[in-house]
Amino acid sequence: MAIVTDTDDSGPLREPELEAMLAEAEEASADVLRPKHFGYEVELAEGEHYSGRYRGRDVDPAFDRPVYLLLDTEGEPCFIRSRTVLEREFETKRPSEGDRLVIVRGEDGEGQRGTYHRYGLAVRPFADPPAGAAVADSRIF
Repeated sequence: MAIVTDTDDSGPLREPELEAMLAEAEEASADVLRPKHFGYEVELAEGEHYSGRYRGRDVDPAFDRPVYLLLDTEGEPCFIRSRTVLEREFETKRPSEGDRLVIVRGEDGEGQRGTYHRYGLAVRPFADPPAGAAVADSRIF
């Protein structure tokens, strides 16, 4: 159980100081090891999909596993964590930087090791503008 207090060893914290410390601690707790260039995380539930562009592949330092770097339809950087089935899809389809992607999470399956996620990936070439560039016109998606 956490103890919440507004004092430290030198006496009560002033309100602005407390707010600044809370903001600092919240930021530090959010995504301690996630590099900023990853952007926000795309998490798909069964039946959901993602549509956007491929930026490349990197390694998540928190889990030492691959992540796929993406660009959403608003031009914001984002990423999706690798799963076995999704990784196979990326290895098979081999998207290039800038390609348009649609990722679908299908119905979960049951395997020897328990439940697993099913994914489908569709890739189409898209060379201009380059991935990572701000995309102001959403009609290109």
